[in-house]
Amino acid sequence: IAIKVLNKRARDHARTPMQWDDSLNAGFSTADPWYFVNPNYTEINVKAALKDPDSILNFYKKLIAFRKGNEIIINGTYQEYNSSHKDVYCYERSYNGEKLFVICNFKNKEVNYKIPAAIAFLSSELKLHNYGYDRPVLQDTVLRPYEALVYKLL
Repeated sequence: IAIKVLNKRARDHARTPMQWDDSLNAGFSTADPWYFVNPNYTEINVKAALKDPDSILNFYKKLIAFRKGNEIIINGTYQEYNSSHKDVYCYERSYNGEKLFVICNFKNKEVNYKIPAAIAFLSSELKLHNYGYDRPVLQDTVLRPYEALVYKLL
């Protein structure tokens, strides 16, 4: 029983060698690594992610670029909405008369989400998303697993 508990709580599962590419040892080293390389390294690796415009890596690159070029995120005020919602985190950032509204589903399931009344009838423009560009209008919706949406409020 002790081994099962330790395996559940161990951090080594997150410390596997970085999967750089689909070569031997995932491109991490020409020597045998200290810990096993995940067998999925031939499909899931940095080289493959760089080629996939919809990869998590490329989304994070877009997210970082969006933040760097956006004074609203850097200096804006913060107002959280629906703080009691157990699955969705949403907030508004405001700066110099401009506003962003961010909605994030942190669950691995679909979640019904109703836009706060204070924002529901404002015009908006979808600026950043991690699924396809199929939610250009800010409205009540069913958020997909781990979906994130950033709207500029007009």
